[in-house]
Amino acid sequence: MTRRTASLHPRSRLVSPLFRWRRVSLWLCMVATLPLTSAWAQTVVLTGPPETILATVTPSLTVRASGFPLARPFRISIQAATTPDFSSSVVLDSVFTSNDSITTVQITRPLPSDGTVYLRAIVEPPTGFPVTSATFGPKRVPPWLTLITPNSANGDIFSIRQPLFVWRSALVHPSTGGWTYELEISTKG
Repeated sequence: MTRRTASLHPRSRLVSPLFRWRRVSLWLCMVATLPLTSAWAQTVVLTGPPETILATVTPSLTVRASGFPLARPFRISIQAATTPDFSSSVVLDSVFTSNDSITTVQITRPLPSDGTVYLRAIVEPPTGFPVTSATFGPKRVPPWLTLITPNSANGDIFSIRQPLFVWRSALVHPSTGGWTYELEISTKG
């Protein structure tokens, strides 16, 4: 009885060095054509209203994430602060998930009245590290409420029972709801 052994390739033990180099060069060519997914190729761009003074206290922003792997969903954070380095005074920190690499974000909480804000986006894929956009701003937020009349620096004295008050409110997105006003009149005398 003879015993036979099977091998995967008849010349598996006699592979030439030239064949090995061809395999390595073929592998390198395949790797070179893959899309770059390293951290340095991943970018996040935050865009919004171009004007320096915002027209609304609830602006709409767009987050663009590029160079990320196909794994989804993204964890996206939108932050607003009163300092450009976000070290303190973060006034908005909203986190949500999205499957899209381009996402429009509607801020529904009014930004601080008559202040300056800086905005940024942070995108974190399910596998990988968070990538932060460049700071967007400074942006000036309009005052929530401006009393037009009466508006004397020293106060106004009325001798009528029903004075007329006129004010202007900053624009808000309809999803935020309307403004609610409380008017308080005091008498000192």
